[in-house]
Amino acid sequence: MNDQTDQQLLRDYSERQSDAAFAALVHRYVDLVHSSAFRMVNDTHAAKDVTQAVFVILGKNARQLTDRPALAGWLHGTARNIAAKAVRSEVRRRAREQEAAVMSEILSASPDASWEHIAPHLDEALGELSEADRDAVLLRYFKNHDLRTVGATLGISDDAAQKRVSRAVERLREFFNKRGVTVGASGLSVVISANAVQAAPVGLALTISTAAALTGTTLATTATVTVTKTIAMTTLQKIAIAAVIAAGVAIPLVVRHQSKTKLNAANKAAQEQTTQTNLLLKENGDQSSDSATSSYKPSLEELRRRGEVARLRREQAEARVKSAQNATAASDAPVTHDGVQSRYLKAQQLARSGNAAEALREYLWCYDEGMVNETSFRGVRTSFLLNSIAELGKAHSEALLALRERRDSASQRFINGDAAPATAFELASLNRVLNDDQNTLSLLDQLPQGDSRRKPLAYGVYDQLVEAQRYGDAALGKSYEQIDRMFEMIKNESRLRENTPNLEMIKKIQKDSFIKSAAKGVEVLAGSGDLEHAQTLAGRLLTYDNSAETKALLQKHVTRAGQSDLLKSLPNQ
Repeated sequence: MNDQTDQQLLRDYSERQSDAAFAALVHRYVDLVHSSAFRMVNDTHAAKDVTQAVFVILGKNARQLTDRPALAGWLHGTARNIAAKAVRSEVRRRAREQEAAVMSEILSASPDASWEHIAPHLDEALGELSEADRDAVLLRYFKNHDLRTVGATLGISDDAAQKRVSRAVERLREFFNKRGVTVGASGLSVVISANAVQAAPVGLALTISTAAALTGTTLATTATVTVTKTIAMTTLQKIAIAAVIAAGVAIPLVVRHQSKTKLNAANKAAQEQTTQTNLLLKENGDQSSDSATSSYKPSLEELRRRGEVARLRREQAEARVKSAQNATAASDAPVTHDGVQSRYLKAQQLARSGNAAEALREYLWCYDEGMVNETSFRGVRTSFLLNSIAELGKAHSEALLALRERRDSASQRFINGDAAPATAFELASLNRVLNDDQNTLSLLDQLPQGDSRRKPLAYGVYDQLVEAQRYGDAALGKSYEQIDRMFEMIKNESRLRENTPNLEMIKKIQKDSFIKSAAKGVEVLAGSGDLEHAQTLAGRLLTYDNSAETKALLQKHVTRAGQSDLLKSLPNQ
């Protein structure tokens, strides 16, 4: 078919479904398409994926292309478009990984270490503040109210609330510095907000409320003060003891009941599956016995079923052997950075080659063991790795099942009282990749103000909170300090090597993505009442890019936040 024109080959394929004609077209142009793709993505595997996608599109559009005088131009343009999308996707994934790395760092041990130094002196430091300043800082960082709510509660303007809170935090910082605890004002506010208020023991509020109610009744009916005090104390003690006993017994009973229910359901499902398998095996055995003692001739369907049973037995045996081998190898091999990276790359290669089962096995090892123990992979684990498993799940349902199992496990730990913010962050990340952010929002709404797990949950649904104009929760998810760090990180990341392929395109993608993200951050800060930081971030963004498009985007965001005049106070505006 080499002597046929492109149009003839396309007609043969579109009208007669000639595989030979399509193969001839692929052979004729594969080098051109792959070379074009590689120049743009600069990665062999990615170029391979782009090339395959181009010819898939060619096959779908063959009939419409039969009248084109030259196919090379169309193939090149299609390769360029798909490669550009691949690059854009990669840049966005890198940005997501960077954000996840920053969030993981915030949830690491560093803030807790600072809190250990701050906690012993905090209440004394608060006592040194004036009543007005103390009320402001308690509302802002202990109750996690936005500045608009703080101002409304104290009967002052948003600007006055901002100044009062800033003044109070500065005085707290000076107090700690005198005692040898060096901490910046922004860092201090982050640590206090995350750690100062912890959830009270389960049932304590109900115990106190009940005791107060009963004590009030006792006071109203008792003849003397001495007897009243005795009865009130005795009643309170009895209620407290009863509540402790009830909490100690009822909660484990509930947990045990839930666990037993789930276990029974799992056992029932396993028994049903075993019963079905045994029936199939028994039926096959009975038929085999009949055939040995009579002139019975099995049908083709029965032979097929026997073959299926034999295959299942063989695969089960092989799976048990392989599982044992993998378990032994995993227990013996130490987890190292190079080892984790090697297995992650291996998983990606397996996925590209179509070996989904083995790829999933490697991915899950990275998620469950490797990247958990190597802190440098924290950001990768909750971004790239989860995205890779979800991508694998498009063709291999077991991958999505594995993600749901891990999401349900994290959810159960969370509901059962796991107070680690890292657990909440993991749960939010799993919900994100499973397109179930509503679950994260629901959990966020159930947590009391001051719970340290609110921050990682709010980060996980940041975009949804901004869309709903829930600026206070969004600001908790991404504070000014975090946005500021991301600002510096992304600016540094944009300084790419001059020999980077498609340098200008990548720079533009990064710049556009960064401007949109920063403008959204300005909206959140302005909407939550943090006007000082909103103006600071807006000014930095306009210094970075002072184009008319960026100004218009910023104005759109601050207007949406109800602060349409915010940009007018900036220099040169």
